[in-house]
Amino acid sequence: GNYVTDGEVVKAFTIGKKAITPTIEDIDDVSYTGNELQPSVTVKDGTTALTSDDFEVTYSNNTNVGDGQVTVSAKDGGNYTFTNTSKTFTITPYELLASDITLEYYFVKHDGAPKEPAVTVTVNPNRTRSVTTLVKDVDYK
Repeated sequence: GNYVTDGEVVKAFTIGKKAITPTIEDIDDVSYTGNELQPSVTVKDGTTALTSDDFEVTYSNNTNVGDGQVTVSAKDGGNYTFTNTSKTFTITPYELLASDITLEYYFVKHDGAPKEPAVTVTVNPNRTRSVTTLVKDVDYK
C-alpha cells in the first residue's frame, strides 16, 4: 500500500459519562410495619434501566403512614451524570386482623354488673414472631 508503519500503534482514549435526566418508575404502595421502609426502585434513561452500579438511593419520611420519598443520585464510579431525582411513594396503614385483637375474657356470667374486658391489640406487621403491643388511647381508641 501507500503507507507503512514500523509496528503496532496504541492510542489511549477516554469514555466519558453520559449526561442524562433519569426517571424513576412508579413505586408500589407499601404497608406500615413500624420500621423504615425501602421499596425497590427502578431508574431509567429513556427505556434503558440503570444498574445499581450507576446510582445510589436514599430514603426519607419512610416509616409512618403517608408519603415517603426516594432520591437517586449518580454514583462517582458510574456511567452517568445527573442531578438528583426524587419520587414519592405511599405508605398505607397496617390492616389489623381479628387475630390481632384479644380480650381478657370471652365469656362471663351475667350478674347485673357492667363488664368491660381488657383489650389487647398486638401488631405483627410482617406476620412473624415479632409483635408489638399497642397502647389504648395512644395507638388506638
